Amino acid sequence: MLERIFTFGARRRVPCALLLVLLTAIAGNGMRKLRIDANYDSFMSAHDPNYPVYERTVEEFGSDNTTIIYLRDQELFSPARLRQIEALTVALSDLDGVEHVESLFSVLNIRDRDGELEVGPLLDTTPDDPGAIALAKANALYSPLMKRNVISEDGRVTAVTVTARRDRKDPQFNRKFFRAVEDLLTPLRGDFDEAFQIGPPRLNVEIEQAMVTDVMRLTPLSTVLLVITIFCFLRTGMAAALPLMTAALSITWTFGFMGYVGLPLTLLTGLLPSLLIVIGSAEDTHMLAEYLLAIASGDPSPAGRQLAIRLMARKIALPIVLNSATTILGFYANAFNSIILIKGFAYSSSFAMAASLVATVLFLPLAVSFFSPKHVRLAPEHEKPHGVAGALVDALEHVATRYRKIMVVSTAILMVVFVGLSFQIKVTNDPLSYFKPNTPLIKNANTLQNDLAGMSVFFLTLEAKEPGTFKRPEALKQLEAIDRKLDELGFDKSMSLADFLALVNREMNRGDPAFHRVPERQDLVEQHLLFFQREDLEQYVNHDYRVANIIVRHHFSDSHTLNGQLAVLRQALPAILGGDITYRMTGENLMINQAAESMFIGEIQSLGMLIAVIFVIMSLLYTSVLAGVVSLVPNLIPIIINFGTMALLKIPLNPGTAMVAAIAIGIAVDDTTHLMSRYNDERKKTADVDKALRVTVWGEAVPVMATTVSLALGFVILTASKFTIVAQFGLLSAIIMITGLLTDLLFTPLLLKHIRLIGIWDIIALKVGRDVLSRSPLFEGMSRFQIKKAILLSQVVTVPQGQDILVQGTRGRNMYLVLSGTVEVRRTEGARTERIAALGPGEIFGEVGYTQETERTATVQASSDVTLLQLEFLSVQKALRWYPRIASRLNLNISRILGGRLASMHVRTA
Repeated sequence: MLERIFTFGARRRVPCALLLVLLTAIAGNGMRKLRIDANYDSFMSAHDPNYPVYERTVEEFGSDNTTIIYLRDQELFSPARLRQIEALTVALSDLDGVEHVESLFSVLNIRDRDGELEVGPLLDTTPDDPGAIALAKANALYSPLMKRNVISEDGRVTAVTVTARRDRKDPQFNRKFFRAVEDLLTPLRGDFDEAFQIGPPRLNVEIEQAMVTDVMRLTPLSTVLLVITIFCFLRTGMAAALPLMTAALSITWTFGFMGYVGLPLTLLTGLLPSLLIVIGSAEDTHMLAEYLLAIASGDPSPAGRQLAIRLMARKIALPIVLNSATTILGFYANAFNSIILIKGFAYSSSFAMAASLVATVLFLPLAVSFFSPKHVRLAPEHEKPHGVAGALVDALEHVATRYRKIMVVSTAILMVVFVGLSFQIKVTNDPLSYFKPNTPLIKNANTLQNDLAGMSVFFLTLEAKEPGTFKRPEALKQLEAIDRKLDELGFDKSMSLADFLALVNREMNRGDPAFHRVPERQDLVEQHLLFFQREDLEQYVNHDYRVANIIVRHHFSDSHTLNGQLAVLRQALPAILGGDITYRMTGENLMINQAAESMFIGEIQSLGMLIAVIFVIMSLLYTSVLAGVVSLVPNLIPIIINFGTMALLKIPLNPGTAMVAAIAIGIAVDDTTHLMSRYNDERKKTADVDKALRVTVWGEAVPVMATTVSLALGFVILTASKFTIVAQFGLLSAIIMITGLLTDLLFTPLLLKHIRLIGIWDIIALKVGRDVLSRSPLFEGMSRFQIKKAILLSQVVTVPQGQDILVQGTRGRNMYLVLSGTVEVRRTEGARTERIAALGPGEIFGEVGYTQETERTATVQASSDVTLLQLEFLSVQKALRWYPRIASRLNLNISRILGGRLASMHVRTA
């Protein structure tokens, strides 16, 4: 079945070509619907229970979608600069979606002036009088509400803070808002020493631009690298070019699928072209290597090409299907993660890997059926590879033979150390951490934090049971206590109703710092509140003073630190608030950072699911749980090394690195599967385990090394990404690929040496005559499945007519079962040879020597071409020790046969 599917392109070239054109045309139409999405929403958890609470808080106190415009100038408080700031404030207020603009021309100024309290905007309009300007500057630097909020401590930097309500139905809102602000800001850059905007809209646009840059830069680099790598290993231009064509097909189909189902191009799905070029080429390389080996031993004519394609399909079809399945599962396993960004990547990438398999199966046989290279420079199938591959095989064989115990013990120690280190890994999901430190965005964020306060905002909302609670001094003191705690924990700036009342209280007492606190009496609180308009306080308290809101700004750009500080705050809040006031912390930035915790859970779930599925699949396919263990052990070592490396290099678990383990194990297990499949085939040809392992490694070394090196180099290319998380993903994946290659070539042969694999497809395909199944006493009491498995665990040999199988007087421990044909048993005494018996299918001979080495008492000769099952005592016992039920039944039957033979001899001699 698989062979027919894999040769369809070669057998039915026109229908196959038409099918490829049709699929590509359909996908091309879908690509027109593909959209780019860099919005904050995709960084959150899809199941965050805080989202409804966040929506309620935004409705009550306004949006937290805050853009900060940073303006620095030596002559900031000059008429020219102030007029520009005034014009900017007015223009920003007119933009669609803007809720609030805070600048030098709107911020509230509270100051005692000769015994009278002034409460109003710092500036209504730009004054012409230098004295008025100097007074405004002095008031700004005097006010704790303004310092490090709208004005720097040296008076040279100001911020214009714009709060906008994002239209969630419009995916382009942030982009359009950023452009609108940028249009207003661009004319100012020539006049101010420094001017920039920073906030979610810019962050979204920066992500989008970096995504496009990555696609345009990384895709060509991956292409060039792939061609060079495959050419170096397979030594033919055809083998280097064809994987690019299958990659082009799979990229088109994937983007078409994404367009149809509404999956957007995101920070992570933007990697798919590079990943498809690199990962998709792996199976192409294996197929081409087998095809080239078949061509090398055949002829390049059309008939020879068709035969080579059939041989290739026969050898490689099942491993490729298995490998593609594990790779698809590796990518899909990330769907267990609740972060929308990672979920979308899981769906898109798993489809992409499936598309790559279909493109390879349809296109590659079709292409090679038309032409083949004139010269194949690969070593013959059963010879050691040439060049670098051969040298590496020699080195690994030397280590595995001479230093086996040292290798195993040192690896075990290393694993223990790296497991211990892995507990030091931190988790982060803050979008600022996605960018490299030297990018303008991060430099601007650091500048803003140094001169004013961090760009990130969240709300700490307090809710009381009774209206008017936050007019009471005791409740306001609780707000003050929270403000102090936030400052103690390193948050840059917090603003609450208590800050406004404390400042009024100080100024009502002629600016005495001792009175910079909320009033002690409620009547004073209510008097102070009369100085404010409702719009002055609407961000900080609701209309009935039952709910208060603290706006917090911070600079923490890693989730581990932020979530740690928030955990400390949560522990402190119950003691501050008592039992009558509840609290909630909300904000987009907060939800994004808190989603980091779900990444760890998602990582465990996806990795656990993938390991379990691979274990079950391999155990079922090779009818033994040991096959499942063998398939995992060489690939779990690189995963542990990955986590240890993350700890050593202080790489956090983020949306990029969270996917590495599951994806890498899904890819790395491919090489193990190829080795296991090849070893299974070689063991059918020889009972010599060492020879089978040697030929297996020789035969698979070139394609395994070619795919691994191309994968590793392809992942290394990703380190050139604009995004830190992508660069870290690439680096760690490359490390896993290389360590996976080494562990596969070192440990897989070591493990295979001690077990005997039997593929379920071999059992199904094995044709055994009914006589063998029904008449043979060797298989009495065994099911058809067990009989076939016992046959495959032994050695099947073919003997031509007239050839001796056993010779009287020789010694040996082989027993034989006739599968087809007939044999004659003869005994020679002196000059006389006597024909004792003729044996057919299902009958056995040589059973006495099987249990104990002894001289053969008769000669057995093939009277026709005969197929025999050869059971050699030590080999069979070694193979069957992992199948105890079959072993016990087989040994019982052999004992019964021997007992029957002894009884017959006793009767004859009596």
